[in-house]
Amino acid sequence: LCRAGYACLRFDYRGHGDAPLPFEEFRIKYAVEDALNAVHYLESLGKVDSSRIGVVGLSMGGGVAVKITSILENIEALVLLAPALHFPQLIKRGRAKPVNGYVYMGAHRLKVDNALELAGFTVIELAPKIKAPTLIIHAVDDGVVPINQSRRFYKDLRVEKRFVELSGGHVFNDYKARERLITEVRNWFISHIPLE
Repeated sequence: LCRAGYACLRFDYRGHGDAPLPFEEFRIKYAVEDALNAVHYLESLGKVDSSRIGVVGLSMGGGVAVKITSILENIEALVLLAPALHFPQLIKRGRAKPVNGYVYMGAHRLKVDNALELAGFTVIELAPKIKAPTLIIHAVDDGVVPINQSRRFYKDLRVEKRFVELSGGHVFNDYKARERLITEVRNWFISHIPLE
């Protein structure tokens, strides 16, 4: 997107990547706050047309992107990549059990209360409220977030929309799939937020 001429902001949610806060303290409400703050930061720069913002979200970030797009009026394009839209279904698949006040997920753990908050997070019912043209890209072989979440959300969208099914697992670990994903995202932004 930068090469195509777009100003882009990429950030880590609290408890993720280089952001402060250990992962075990992460709460889904923090992710929504962080995403809203990112949009407000862009608006405050004065160098970005804040009436023409696009949002891209991957996995949990896809669910967060849906949530903020349902709140904000100035989102002109939405892209969801393997979006986690209904955590109750994902939690049932994982069947994590609390141990000593934590829920363990592979190499990570969350405090039980934070895990319960995350387990109840769902935005799948927000599809009819989305006003931004929406592109969804999901791998048919995604072993983390079932593609049926994206299919259901897509069916309920009432805006211009496009659904692309690829391969490569949850994070599109296939060269051709990744190249197609990049092309689809770039073209979606060019079509819906054209550069002047």
